[in-house]
Amino acid sequence: MRKVLTVTVVLLILSIMVAISPTAAAEDLTATRSLSGDLCPGSTVTVTIDLAVTGSNVEGLAITEDLSDIPADWTVTVHDGGIYNSGTKKVEYVWFDQGSNLGDKTVTYEIAIPADDTIGESHDITGLADMTVSGTITTVNIATDTIIVAECEPEVERIIYLEAGWNFISVPCVLDNDTVEHVLE
Repeated sequence: MRKVLTVTVVLLILSIMVAISPTAAAEDLTATRSLSGDLCPGSTVTVTIDLAVTGSNVEGLAITEDLSDIPADWTVTVHDGGIYNSGTKKVEYVWFDQGSNLGDKTVTYEIAIPADDTIGESHDITGLADMTVSGTITTVNIATDTIIVAECEPEVERIIYLEAGWNFISVPCVLDNDTVEHVLE
């Protein structure tokens, strides 16, 4: 009976010590994607992915973007050390550093929409982000974004036609005043 009581007391003391001992911060990963630029034919969309890492034991990070819904004639340009595999239509980024902590990352790539693309088409971008901690991989989804090709406003051509008798003072006057009476000769 005395032996059982001793073992029980030891287990109780150990459980209290574990309960009150400081715990390491749990590792966590969040991933977000944003699109910037015009979504019209002939334009380029910049895709930015932000990884936010919490914790101090992160050994590896990876991003895999699935562009399989993007038409074959769209051009993908990858920055920040990533690669684009045109066969699988995937953009990939990988960081691995055992013994060191990997922190937050921000990467970009661009998608060029051809000038002759069809207005109204929609194409999804999906992705995953992975984090490795002590040999265990945690995967999070990056929310799906949809590119809908829209009609953009044409750029207005701004031209000043110079006429005989006009000089360098005449041009600014024409820009500030819209009647001929205000043009100096």
